[in-house]
Amino acid sequence: KEGHTFQNWDPAVPATIPAENTTVTAVYTVNQYSVKFYADQNKLDTELVYNQKHDFASEIPVVGDQFRTGYVFKGWAYDGTTEVIDLAANKQYVPSHDVTFVGIWETDSYRLNYRGATGIHEYFMVPYGTPVAEWPVPATAPAKEGNYFNGWSDSGLATMPADVVTINPIFVAETYKLQFANTGDTT
Repeated sequence: KEGHTFQNWDPAVPATIPAENTTVTAVYTVNQYSVKFYADQNKLDTELVYNQKHDFASEIPVVGDQFRTGYVFKGWAYDGTTEVIDLAANKQYVPSHDVTFVGIWETDSYRLNYRGATGIHEYFMVPYGTPVAEWPVPATAPAKEGNYFNGWSDSGLATMPADVVTINPIFVAETYKLQFANTGDTT
């Protein structure tokens, strides 16, 4: 019997066959299987958020959402798949083997502002962890009267954090040469 272990016959099978009809019934006990939830597909022991034994065919519990900086938790999937299952809406039951679920995550994006002379010149949504060298840059430079644009300030970061980043323009004042011409007029 799937998910069960045979224990004995009830009543016990007689040593000799009696001269009358006798019914004996198989007695089984339900097996228990491990149900595990890992916060990530890496299945590191440090990411094991649930590990309990449950009876065969019992309802698999709903384990709450997880949190990880820079990512959005999408839900739980059977190990080896990425299809998210809503365990609250689509109840799952313990199969006749151990079962493992893994958290499915999506990288979150954060706002990267490029400031202009009077406000935000342009902004982009950049995925968490993106190296600075891969950040988008505005196609057009901001303008400021009496100055020329000399690039963008250094963010001081290596990758996109889980926060808004604002990059400032570097403006350099234009220099003008002023010449006076003597026209011979003394007034």
